[in-house]
Amino acid sequence: MKSRHYILFGVVAALIIILTLIMSRISRGDTTQEAVVERYLQALLKEDTSAIRRLIPHTHIVEEEKLQQQIMSSGGANRLRIQVKYLEPENPRHISVKIMGAYQSNDGGIVDFQDHIGLQLVNERWYLIMGRHKNGFPDLESPLPSSSWKGNNYKIKINSALS
Repeated sequence: MKSRHYILFGVVAALIIILTLIMSRISRGDTTQEAVVERYLQALLKEDTSAIRRLIPHTHIVEEEKLQQQIMSSGGANRLRIQVKYLEPENPRHISVKIMGAYQSNDGGIVDFQDHIGLQLVNERWYLIMGRHKNGFPDLESPLPSSSWKGNNYKIKINSALS
């Protein structure tokens, strides 16, 4: 009788582990490139490194220091305005995004910032490509800004203090 309980317990534990792994894979990234960018911007605004990590595929490793640098360079919660442009892709599975904006520094001045991020489509989900690949593959770098920045272009106004 006890062996049945151990077997049942083992099966239930295995199912919980499998479901947890499946759910963690589903919750990473998002279904559209716009949704990934929006979640990334919100994570920067909230200074939430865990939320940024959930946008990065399991195949990549990002050090906490790099995430903190990303937050600081974009102004974090002090961000005032932002504009996002998508690079017209040569490969529709790899998109480069240019993020520009301004934030208020600690001394009250206005600081402009610019960032480039890469997005990748894998199995019908979009991911933020940041850090290094777990298998030692080189980082995927976003293309440098060029005259080919076109396509979707929108502004998000965080605070009406600046227009």
